[in-house]
Amino acid sequence: MLDGYRILQAIVSTFMDFETRGEHHWPATGIFDFFRHLPREMAKYPNLAMVTPSEIVEKHDATGVINVADSCPISWADLERDTSAWLSNDMQLNSFRRLERLEPYVRRANNPVLTKLWRYLQTSDHIYYMSTKKGGTGEVHGYFSPYPSPQLAFETFQRAISDLERRIGAASHASSAAS
Repeated sequence: MLDGYRILQAIVSTFMDFETRGEHHWPATGIFDFFRHLPREMAKYPNLAMVTPSEIVEKHDATGVINVADSCPISWADLERDTSAWLSNDMQLNSFRRLERLEPYVRRANNPVLTKLWRYLQTSDHIYYMSTKKGGTGEVHGYFSPYPSPQLAFETFQRAISDLERRIGAASHASSAAS
């Protein structure tokens, strides 16, 4: 309490991926001007600060819990707002499971390069590009994809996973030979 008034802290979060600026919100909307002026405008108010999520967690106690059940995944993507943008066809499921099965081998290899490659392959866009959804949602998937077809995205991803598997095998063989 300060002079009979309760001091309240509020946290306002803006979590936007970079494609939001210029991709979903065209420059003509003023999005670039908004972000260009935001730091200067915030500086006018000493009680405002830009902080990272980690800094928020370190400085503030939780005020409640939001329970999101495993059976109810949420997402920003598509009309369904679920994981179907990534896990709705056999190509996507095969790719995801194959990548998931590599985890113990990558960890066992304990090789920073292999770990980095494995993590790069976990970028959700790779599997998103394999979507075969139709209609407006399918058009959006196609618009963002650098591949002419979901099948080519799948084939390219499979070659990348095969290369990583080969590298993991070579690293495992080399460490066995050294022991």
